[in-house]
Amino acid sequence: MRPASFSRALLGAVAVAASSHQAAAQLANASTAATGLGGAFTARAQGYNAVYWNPANLAMPGNPGFSLTIAAFDGQAGLRPIDASKLAPYSGKLVPSTIREQWLVDVEAEGAQRGNAGGGVTALGLSLGSFALQVNTKVVTNMDMSPGMTEAILFGNAGRDTINNTVHNLGLAGTGLGASVYSAGGLSFGMGLPLIPLPNFKVGVTAKYIYGHAMVLAQDQSSTIGNDVTIEIPAIRTDTLTIRNGDKSGGGVGLDLGAAWTLPGFRFGASLQNIVNTFKWDTTTLVLSHGSAIFNSTGAAISGDSLEVQYPYSSAPQALKDQVVAQKFKPVLAAGLSFDWLPKITVSADLRQQVGGGIERGPSSLVAAGAEVRWIPFIPLRGGVQMMTGGFGLSGGVGLRLLGFEAGLAGYVRTRDGSQESGATINVLSIRP
Repeated sequence: MRPASFSRALLGAVAVAASSHQAAAQLANASTAATGLGGAFTARAQGYNAVYWNPANLAMPGNPGFSLTIAAFDGQAGLRPIDASKLAPYSGKLVPSTIREQWLVDVEAEGAQRGNAGGGVTALGLSLGSFALQVNTKVVTNMDMSPGMTEAILFGNAGRDTINNTVHNLGLAGTGLGASVYSAGGLSFGMGLPLIPLPNFKVGVTAKYIYGHAMVLAQDQSSTIGNDVTIEIPAIRTDTLTIRNGDKSGGGVGLDLGAAWTLPGFRFGASLQNIVNTFKWDTTTLVLSHGSAIFNSTGAAISGDSLEVQYPYSSAPQALKDQVVAQKFKPVLAAGLSFDWLPKITVSADLRQQVGGGIERGPSSLVAAGAEVRWIPFIPLRGGVQMMTGGFGLSGGVGLRLLGFEAGLAGYVRTRDGSQESGATINVLSIRP
């Protein structure tokens, strides 16, 4: 097989996942400052950004009386262990068999070739005094390709035995795709709590409603590639009528709590997201599609079943139904601090811990530190570093502030488990973020 074909196939598979679209948050990050600082924002977030990061900051000194954003975008994507940096040097070229063999060894060690892509659009972020609102839509996808599938793509159905060139069966079990589309609205309020003997101690709460638009979970069961090709891919998905009518396919409510206080020269913040979250998919809107086919050695189809045919959800494999039940938003604990190191430099740090897995994939633990430099007052520059489960990351961003308005752009690159992933946040126009 030509490696260029492999590159296109692999990247194309991820693109498909992304087009059907991790941190376990229903709300999207609308702050380019937060992204540029590597996520060190729990103690700093104000205005509409407090809904996502820490609602207690709405009652802190310096919180704007009014802030607004419309159509902020936040997205990320990653591949591992064969990532874009490994594929790029061989675009349009033959990949040496020794390189392909090493890639396959890496996939076997990982258990699968994995990809994830996601994005969120904040349609509206608004704050008035101690109250704030955020409304957004998010798309999340995850893809896995089994070692057998990866070997077939890398070496063809003769497998990696290039000397004997003997066709052998390659198992595709474990290959799968998950995608979810949902919207969320969060309403936050911050207030003082004078009973706690800390300066400017404030608490906050965010109440959230999550509306599930559609989902799909596909998992190969027993497909093989050999002299014949047998495809067996059941998929649980939202039924066609629900999608066509724009009806709800899942829903629930969530609750976040936050706290914030000051000590001379420092601001502190802590939040617990999803202390309560009842989101689940409505199984009465879900159906089973059972894609299957058998091709003989000449490529002729012997039998098959289209993914367009719908079967009752109750007939789905139990393993797939268990995955549907596991589609939750899990608790996330965050704590952070910030201080003005110099009049024009603010330094901040965060610690975040996600409890268990869920709908979105991401590092379970993350420590971030960042700095914002305002040598030119209307062009803030931001940079950050991250240490996380399995790797580290670098981030940066820039803003443009004029007359209370700000536009911004920020991004990050992470190396996690030996592979790269990246993300970006764009806010074209906001008022006093």
